[in-house]
Amino acid sequence: MSRRRRNTAHQLALRADMEQRLESLAPLSSEHRELLSTDGFIRYYRRMCDLYPTQVEAYERLEEYYQNIFGSRRYADIRSLHLAISRRRRKEFL
Repeated sequence: MSRRRRNTAHQLALRADMEQRLESLAPLSSEHRELLSTDGFIRYYRRMCDLYPTQVEAYERLEEYYQNIFGSRRYADIRSLHLAISRRRRKEFL
């Protein structure tokens, strides 16, 4: 038998308000969802590497876009991204 916590009227009102806010959020576009995923970020990075003189410039530009959209960086630095890429490769070959 599980014990359920009783919510006060105030908590129920806050819960209703929170649920209403969440329901009113617009769904993310497919591009946003792709950029949020590790594989999608890596795909964008690889495409951008062909468009910039160096990998570092491509990476930093992509991070700028990511930060403008989502409010934070995806990776701490390019080495972190390269580690994620290596992990993906290892995972594919296992």
